[in-house]
Order: sequence, then structure tokens, then C-alpha cells
Amino acid sequence: MSFEQINQLAYSAAVIVAEELGISPLKPPKNVLRNHSRRSGWSLKSKDSKQMGENPMKEGDPRPN
Repeated sequence: MSFEQINQLAYSAAVIVAEELGISPLKPPKNVLRNHSRRSGWSLKSKDSKQMGENPMKEGDPRPN
């Protein structure tokens, strides 16, 4: 199987699972995306995202890794 075939199969499975759970498969909830970006330290909206990306464990950072 090529990468494209595997990718399409995985996408199809994800859509089926989402439909079974009653979730819209094409629009993930906004809070999931927001929480993920905040947790990983890669929020594109924050002014210091570049600094966080370079050194996420800088001193004075209140978040645990």
C-alpha cells in the first residue's frame, strides 16, 4: 500500500468512528484545538511563541513539561 492509500484508509476510518460517536468529522471542537496548542506551548496567537518554541523549559516558566 502506498502512503496515500494508507492515509485515505485512516481518514475514512476516522470519519466512520466520528459519525458513530455523533461528532462532526470535518469540524473538530474549537476547545480541543485551543487546549492542545496551549498544552504543547506552540500557540500561534501568543507573542512569545517563538521563545517558547526555542526553549520551552526556560526559567520562570510556570508550566510543567
